[in-house]
Amino acid sequence: MSRTSNFFESKKDWSKIKDQILLTYMKPYLAKMAHTHRPTLVADCFAGKGEFEDGEPGSPLMMAQLVQEQVNMRPEAKLKVVCIEKKYVSELRQNAEPYADFLTCLDGDYEDRMEFFISQYPSRNQNLFLYVDPYGIKSIRFFLFPAGYTDGVQLR
Repeated sequence: MSRTSNFFESKKDWSKIKDQILLTYMKPYLAKMAHTHRPTLVADCFAGKGEFEDGEPGSPLMMAQLVQEQVNMRPEAKLKVVCIEKKYVSELRQNAEPYADFLTCLDGDYEDRMEFFISQYPSRNQNLFLYVDPYGIKSIRFFLFPAGYTDGVQLR
Protein backbone atom coordinates (compact mmCIF):
# COMPACT_ATOMS: atom_id res chain seq x y z
CA MET A 1 0.00 0.00 0.00
CA SER A 2 2.73 2.45 -0.81
CA ARG A 3 0.51 4.28 -3.31
CA THR A 4 -1.87 6.82 -1.81
CA SER A 5 -3.34 8.23 -5.04
CA ASN A 6 -6.71 6.51 -4.48
CA PHE A 7 -6.50 6.20 -0.69
CA PHE A 8 -9.31 8.70 -0.06
CA GLU A 9 -11.86 7.20 -2.49
CA SER A 10 -13.51 5.17 0.26
CA LYS A 11 -12.58 3.94 3.71
CA LYS A 12 -11.23 0.41 3.81
CA ASP A 13 -12.48 -2.16 6.34
CA TRP A 14 -9.21 -2.14 8.30
CA SER A 15 -9.45 1.64 8.57
CA LYS A 16 -13.01 1.40 9.91
CA ILE A 17 -11.80 -0.96 12.64
CA LYS A 18 -8.94 1.40 13.49
CA ASP A 19 -11.39 4.31 13.67
CA GLN A 20 -13.62 2.37 16.08
CA ILE A 21 -10.63 1.78 18.35
CA LEU A 22 -9.72 5.47 18.18
CA LEU A 23 -13.26 6.64 18.94
CA THR A 24 -13.77 4.09 21.71
CA TYR A 25 -10.65 5.38 23.45
CA MET A 26 -10.98 9.06 22.69
CA LYS A 27 -14.53 9.64 23.93
CA PRO A 28 -13.81 8.76 27.59
CA TYR A 29 -10.36 10.34 27.32
CA LEU A 30 -11.83 13.72 26.37
CA ALA A 31 -14.48 13.46 29.09
CA LYS A 32 -11.78 12.80 31.67
CA MET A 33 -9.52 15.57 30.36
CA ALA A 34 -12.39 18.06 30.49
CA HIS A 35 -12.45 17.48 34.27
CA THR A 36 -8.78 18.41 34.69
CA HIS A 37 -9.52 22.10 34.02
CA ARG A 38 -6.37 22.19 31.91
CA PRO A 39 -6.29 22.87 28.18
CA THR A 40 -6.42 19.72 26.09
CA LEU A 41 -4.92 19.55 22.63
CA VAL A 42 -5.80 16.77 20.20
CA ALA A 43 -3.44 16.56 17.23
CA ASP A 44 -3.72 14.54 14.04
CA CYS A 45 -0.19 14.47 12.63
CA PHE A 46 -1.19 12.94 9.25
CA ALA A 47 -4.63 14.45 8.80
CA GLY A 48 -5.25 13.83 5.11
CA LYS A 49 -8.37 15.34 3.55
CA GLY A 50 -10.50 14.95 6.66
CA GLU A 51 -13.21 13.29 4.63
CA PHE A 52 -13.30 10.48 2.09
CA GLU A 53 -14.74 11.02 -1.36
CA ASP A 54 -17.76 8.89 -0.42
CA GLY A 55 -18.56 11.37 2.38
CA GLU A 56 -17.30 9.24 5.27
CA PRO A 57 -15.36 11.27 7.86
CA GLY A 58 -11.65 10.72 8.36
CA SER A 59 -9.82 10.91 11.68
CA PRO A 60 -9.64 14.74 11.86
CA LEU A 61 -13.39 15.16 11.52
CA MET A 62 -14.15 12.27 13.85
CA MET A 63 -11.88 13.83 16.49
CA ALA A 64 -13.46 17.23 15.92
CA GLN A 65 -16.96 15.76 16.35
CA LEU A 66 -15.96 14.26 19.70
CA VAL A 67 -14.41 17.54 20.82
CA GLN A 68 -17.59 19.36 19.74
CA GLU A 69 -19.67 16.98 21.86
CA GLN A 70 -17.52 17.72 24.90
CA VAL A 71 -17.63 21.47 24.30
CA ASN A 72 -21.44 21.26 24.03
CA MET A 73 -21.63 19.41 27.36
CA ARG A 74 -18.92 21.49 29.07
CA PRO A 75 -18.60 24.96 27.51
CA GLU A 76 -15.82 25.80 30.00
CA ALA A 77 -13.64 22.94 28.67
CA LYS A 78 -10.57 24.16 26.80
CA LEU A 79 -10.30 21.70 23.94
CA LYS A 80 -8.52 22.26 20.63
CA VAL A 81 -7.71 20.17 17.58
CA VAL A 82 -4.62 20.72 15.43
CA CYS A 83 -4.18 18.89 12.13
CA ILE A 84 -0.93 18.65 10.18
CA GLU A 85 -1.20 18.04 6.43
CA LYS A 86 0.71 19.11 3.34
CA LYS A 87 -0.61 17.41 0.23
CA TYR A 88 -4.34 17.77 0.98
CA VAL A 89 -4.39 20.83 3.23
CA SER A 90 -6.82 22.83 1.07
CA GLU A 91 -9.35 19.95 1.06
CA LEU A 92 -8.80 19.48 4.80
CA ARG A 93 -9.47 23.15 5.52
CA GLN A 94 -12.65 23.05 3.49
CA ASN A 95 -13.89 19.84 5.14
CA ALA A 96 -12.98 21.11 8.63
CA GLU A 97 -14.72 24.48 8.23
CA PRO A 98 -17.64 23.57 10.55
CA TYR A 99 -15.11 23.18 13.38
CA ALA A 100 -13.10 26.35 12.71
CA ASP A 101 -13.77 27.68 16.22
CA PHE A 102 -11.45 25.10 17.74
CA LEU A 103 -9.68 23.31 14.86
CA THR A 104 -6.48 24.58 13.25
CA CYS A 105 -4.88 23.14 10.10
CA LEU A 106 -1.11 23.43 9.78
CA ASP A 107 0.24 23.25 6.24
CA GLY A 108 3.26 20.98 6.00
CA ASP A 109 4.68 17.55 6.65
CA TYR A 110 4.73 16.05 10.10
CA GLU A 111 8.52 16.26 10.00
CA ASP A 112 8.52 19.92 8.93
CA ARG A 113 5.87 21.13 11.36
CA MET A 114 6.68 19.20 14.52
CA GLU A 115 9.19 21.75 15.85
CA PHE A 116 6.74 24.63 15.33
CA PHE A 117 3.89 22.56 16.70
CA ILE A 118 5.75 21.64 19.90
CA SER A 119 6.92 25.24 20.44
CA GLN A 120 3.36 26.59 20.08
CA TYR A 121 1.81 23.90 22.29
CA PRO A 122 4.23 23.16 25.14
CA SER A 123 3.65 20.01 27.17
CA ARG A 124 3.45 21.67 30.56
CA ASN A 125 0.09 22.46 32.09
CA GLN A 126 -1.94 20.93 29.30
CA ASN A 127 -3.11 17.54 28.15
CA LEU A 128 -1.94 16.27 24.79
CA PHE A 129 -3.33 13.53 22.56
CA LEU A 130 -1.12 12.88 19.51
CA TYR A 131 -2.55 10.71 16.77
CA VAL A 132 0.39 9.66 14.61
CA ASP A 133 -1.01 7.38 11.93
CA PRO A 134 0.31 7.97 8.41
CA TYR A 135 -1.66 6.90 5.38
CA GLY A 136 0.49 4.74 3.17
CA ILE A 137 3.63 3.08 4.45
CA LYS A 138 6.01 5.52 6.11
CA SER A 139 8.64 5.43 8.77
CA ILE A 140 7.85 7.64 11.74
CA ARG A 141 10.80 9.73 12.85
CA PHE A 142 10.10 9.86 16.59
CA PHE A 143 13.35 11.68 17.34
CA LEU A 144 11.51 14.83 16.25
CA PHE A 145 9.64 14.80 19.55
CA PRO A 146 11.51 16.69 22.27
CA ALA A 147 12.39 14.89 25.50
CA GLY A 148 9.53 16.57 27.36
CA TYR A 149 7.03 14.69 25.22
CA THR A 150 8.74 11.34 25.41
CA ASP A 151 9.54 11.51 29.15
CA GLY A 152 12.90 9.85 28.70
CA VAL A 153 11.67 6.92 26.60
CA GLN A 154 14.28 5.99 24.02
CA LEU A 155 12.57 6.34 20.65
CA ARG A 156 15.49 6.27 18.23
